[in-house]
Amino acid sequence: MKTIISIGCFLLVLFSCKKVDEEKNDILSFVKTEKGGCFDRKYVAATYFPDTVSFAVNTDTLTMHLGLSYNCCSKLSDSIKVTNNVITAFISDTCSSMCDCKCLCYFTYDFKFEHYTPKTLIYIIKLKPYDQNDYSIIMQDTIQ
Repeated sequence: MKTIISIGCFLLVLFSCKKVDEEKNDILSFVKTEKGGCFDRKYVAATYFPDTVSFAVNTDTLTMHLGLSYNCCSKLSDSIKVTNNVITAFISDTCSSMCDCKCLCYFTYDFKFEHYTPKTLIYIIKLKPYDQNDYSIIMQDTIQ
């Protein structure tokens, strides 16, 4: 009888651990940012390009592509926060008024996430210009 109870307890623990591990793998997690466009100084533009967000999925990898027309002399930094089903991108101009020149450039970001499973997500893009103290939402939407 002790053997049966011991085996039962062992199996219960084994299957419980597996379920917890599977749930951890279902959590969308940020992996890296790949920068392009003006970060490579390839796309200095005399005209304005509209800000864009698009998504691509490859197996369990989600890529959020952000294109942002912004002052070409700026120094942009970025960070990502994932909470539940909300992806928030923070873009901050870390320069000063010395970097404010009269040209636009199209900065691009490819934010990579892993453990993506099809579900409804909300994305929020926030920008903080060098002359402001707080972030403002410049884009927000739901993807399915």
